[in-house]
Amino acid sequence: MLITSIDLELNQPTRSIISIGYVIAHARTKQVKVAKNLIVNPNEMVDPFITGLTGLTQNDINNGIPLIEAYNQMVKDINHHQVNKHPIQWGLDHNELKDQVMLGWNEFVFRRRGHDIKSLYQLYQTSSSNGKTTAGLRKAMGQLNIDWDFAHGPPHNSLADAYNTLLIFWKITDKFKRNDQIEKIFSNS
Repeated sequence: MLITSIDLELNQPTRSIISIGYVIAHARTKQVKVAKNLIVNPNEMVDPFITGLTGLTQNDINNGIPLIEAYNQMVKDINHHQVNKHPIQWGLDHNELKDQVMLGWNEFVFRRRGHDIKSLYQLYQTSSSNGKTTAGLRKAMGQLNIDWDFAHGPPHNSLADAYNTLLIFWKITDKFKRNDQIEKIFSNS
């Protein structure tokens, strides 16, 4: 089964989308089929704090594409690869995207139920020895002993955040699989 991990970067204070990053990958084999970072031009000045955080300059934004064009490119990739319609994400970015492209759930590419890996991470961490459940993406990776994969960019690059969210998803689901195998061993005793 193919899944999509998405991440958005937003301008402030408007919360306009300035970048959509997404990765289409096989849920089990972890093979990446598509990895894209689409820069969006919301026709506004990018906040200097956001430039410092994301590295996206006013020139980058000015050369970006309209939000609906970026959304349509993503939809084309998702439909071409016949991807599951419940995205992987750190938070609920698919709701923000739906609202900003002004589509109802019946027309939107994703379904209402997205997979919030931040919530999954927090649930997983409640049973750990340190019990730390609040963390941003990069800190969560550190707590799970996962190195940031810079191949797709630094933190707060939407493509890099989407890919590294997948790494957390795979780490946690691999642990769930091992626990399931242990449970099967005990139930057969």
